[in-house]
Amino acid sequence: MTARPPRRDGTPIAPRASSAREIDRRFRAAVEVARAAGRLMRRHFRAGIRFTLKGPQDFLTAADREVERLVIRRLAKAFPEDSFIGEEGGGSSGTSTWVIDPIDGTANFARGLPRFCISIAWMEGDEVKLGVVYDPILDELFAARAGKGATVNGRRLRVSGETRLRRATIELGWSSRQPPGIYAANLERVLQAGASFRRAGSGALGMADVAAGRTDGYFEVHINA
Repeated sequence: MTARPPRRDGTPIAPRASSAREIDRRFRAAVEVARAAGRLMRRHFRAGIRFTLKGPQDFLTAADREVERLVIRRLAKAFPEDSFIGEEGGGSSGTSTWVIDPIDGTANFARGLPRFCISIAWMEGDEVKLGVVYDPILDELFAARAGKGATVNGRRLRVSGETRLRRATIELGWSSRQPPGIYAANLERVLQAGASFRRAGSGALGMADVAAGRTDGYFEVHINA
């Protein structure tokens, strides 16, 4: 884990604006490592999963740690000055930071349900410059760069455009870090408005589904980076 040190007076150094070529290089690296991580996830998934609980309904598998180590090892080799924040290993932000959720949807993964993904983002300072979400079971790779739109397997994404809640489907993410009454209240609001709802267990894929027009909205009271 590395980060650019502050100036001698303690003030942080402003991030240097990366060239389009540098961003493209990171984008290609993120796509490549996401697919490699997906292959590793599929091997674990097909072999059967053993899991522990970090907290109530907060699943952890050996695959989470292994996938995160693979991603950080490969990206750190390509970009040794970058910082890393991983769900399992933690870390700290810098002027150039990778944010990694090795398996988003671990509860599904651990119980043999094929609805999970890897999520990788790269930030320059506080600005997200690119993101990749890969579903290794459906072999769908969602990718986006700031100012250049978003795609799934190279096809441009388009939201549904639905504006009427009575015809909409909203995914409601749930977090054990919030009181259950909050989730119940928001579920009631959605149903009272006439919308349908779902909860599929992966926030990253839930938001990707909105971008692809498969659902019309995603809502969660609390979600970590």
